[in-house]
Amino acid sequence: MNWSAPQSDPHKRLDVIHCNLGDLDLMREIELAEHDIAIATLGDDNDNIAIAMRAADIGVERTGLILDDSALARVVRRIGLTYAVSERRVAIDSILMQVHRRVPGHYQLMPSVPEIVAMSATIFDGHSRLGQTIEKIERKGSFRIAFVERENAEGSRMMFRSKSDMIVKVGDRLILFAQAEDVATVEKILER
Repeated sequence: MNWSAPQSDPHKRLDVIHCNLGDLDLMREIELAEHDIAIATLGDDNDNIAIAMRAADIGVERTGLILDDSALARVVRRIGLTYAVSERRVAIDSILMQVHRRVPGHYQLMPSVPEIVAMSATIFDGHSRLGQTIEKIERKGSFRIAFVERENAEGSRMMFRSKSDMIVKVGDRLILFAQAEDVATVEKILER
């Protein structure tokens, strides 16, 4: 077993454990069940599934894994593992963020509805849409603002379902859906 948690590391509470998860005594000794989350990141999809399932069996409440096969990621979610990510999906989403730089934020193709793109846009001081209602912004193009992420009075970020009369404020992050062919138009509407 190889265990590391360097004290100078900014992630002091992050334990990286390289070991054989077949050894239940070892799992008890390192108190794996007491961990908040376990993420399997090996090169083999089947090994990652086995490790995540073993961690869940031992008592870890949240498990995650990285997979090469996007179809397997959907299957794994259905069998109850908390979080499965397709490396291909992450790479595509990262490329989309780089290509669509006019509106900083996240872009994600939705595998179940490939013609729809989920994206986000942050409203900064001086933004042309600042102070406008959701309804007025949506009238400018063919997209739907589904949620607004906004800071509350305590300084925490909260997600709100958008309402047509909601006024956009500095720091708001708009989460919206658009047809793939309309992304360039949406970017022009939200870029400044």
